[in-house]
Amino acid sequence: IAFNPQSLHQLDVADFANALQSGNYAQAAALYAGPFLDDFYVADSDLLEDWMVTTRERLHQQMLTALSKLTEQQETQGKLDNALASVRRLLALAPWQEEAHCQLMRLLARSGQRSAALAQYDTLTQMLMDELGVSPAPETDALYDQILAGEIGPLSSGVSRSAASAMAIAPAEPPFQALAQPSHFVGRRAEIERLRTQMSAPGLHIHAIVGMGGVGKTTLATHLAYELRDHFPDGVLWARLDTSDTMSLLTMLAGAYGVDVTRYQTIDSRSAIVRSLLADKRALLILDNAENSNQVAPLLPPTTGSCTVLLTTRHDLAITDGWQQFELRPFTPDSGDALTLFGRFLSSTLVQEQKDCLLEIADLVGHLPLALALIAGQLARHPTAAAVQRFHAALQETNARLSMIQRENRSVRATFELSYQQLSAVQQSFFRQLAIFNGDDFDSQAAAAVTETSLTEAQTQLQQLHKFSLLQESTLGRYRLHPLLRDFALELLVAQQEERPTAERMIAHYLTLVPTAEAPDAAVVT
Repeated sequence: IAFNPQSLHQLDVADFANALQSGNYAQAAALYAGPFLDDFYVADSDLLEDWMVTTRERLHQQMLTALSKLTEQQETQGKLDNALASVRRLLALAPWQEEAHCQLMRLLARSGQRSAALAQYDTLTQMLMDELGVSPAPETDALYDQILAGEIGPLSSGVSRSAASAMAIAPAEPPFQALAQPSHFVGRRAEIERLRTQMSAPGLHIHAIVGMGGVGKTTLATHLAYELRDHFPDGVLWARLDTSDTMSLLTMLAGAYGVDVTRYQTIDSRSAIVRSLLADKRALLILDNAENSNQVAPLLPPTTGSCTVLLTTRHDLAITDGWQQFELRPFTPDSGDALTLFGRFLSSTLVQEQKDCLLEIADLVGHLPLALALIAGQLARHPTAAAVQRFHAALQETNARLSMIQRENRSVRATFELSYQQLSAVQQSFFRQLAIFNGDDFDSQAAAAVTETSLTEAQTQLQQLHKFSLLQESTLGRYRLHPLLRDFALELLVAQQEERPTAERMIAHYLTLVPTAEAPDAAVVT
């Protein structure tokens, strides 16, 4: 088994490596949230354990190098406060690293903190003796003597006061933490223009892109990050809320501006520091895959600032007053976006020749962007008319559809499973039974009959599933499942052996709505 780097993916380890290679040590430091796969364990897998240990140590050492280089850069630029924060973060990771202690001593001295610099030497001396039984290196002793003699202090680097002042105010390279720009992005011009207008205005703005799994929320947010980066001179920050805890995210956000908050042990204290850092900045903060408002609240900038926050979420969240959200839906059939997306993977000749077949494929998967991209990637392996036609024929089998829409380590089913697992047991049961409507729309009375719940309970459950982006409201009071979500729900319904009794309840409900012979003029309610 191997990872295919050509597949559609997001890999923070790769972003970390790219930042190191390009010399963007600030971004590399911001991306490092902690030991690689910390607390992850698989029983009876020595090879995996060996690989994790080796990789963890390699990334740890690379992080130490990045922090050391970042400290040097910041010191050279005269950004002594930032350099102090970076080297302290380095020492938190590697307290035995004598060279880092020397960096800290020199920075303290240059910052006018001579006593603290000398005390740091004493701390280092005691630690080396207690832990290793050795004395400081001659170079460290020499540095101590220079600080003691006053040879190293403010402006001791040999530059003039005016030059040092200029270095101190020289703007640092703003952090840019967005994911790699997606090569398969198409369409969404109306959504982009709407968000572009709203997000470019001054003042704090909070926007949320809400939609079902696979609809392209993260892809759109990434595209916007690149398109709008010039509007945010203080950088673009990116936080994956589904893969990191709040404390780690706050550490990462502060680290993007060279501030180490690891010594603060509560969310409130770290959050306060991040808010103070962002108070005078115009930055774009993207919070990806938010599940609830409790995740979001500690990460928000101060309301008096000029930052813009962009959330992606599958849920209708209540964040704060004045925030705006819009629902991102699958491509519309008449937009041409599906064919454009196929054209990113297949030749224009093949797309034109098989236009009708490809459009029918798009219809079968409800024009869901993730499904279209995965299918296009599969067809690109054998880009022939016959392959397109075979795929189209096979895709018409409902019970095989989801199994066909996968590529490498990505699948539509896995995306839906994440949403499903966030439901309660009652909500899961209710959702499964809606598959019996076969993708047709239905009202709350029909849902109540099928799920054996009261009308009030059915209305509540329908509203909740709609808020979770698992249900579409086709018209006022009527709902439907996306075709692929219907396939997913049907798989679950069959697995629970609930299909037949659920179908019988649906039939019984609609039979009660058929007009009787005694009332031939009665209206048929559907």
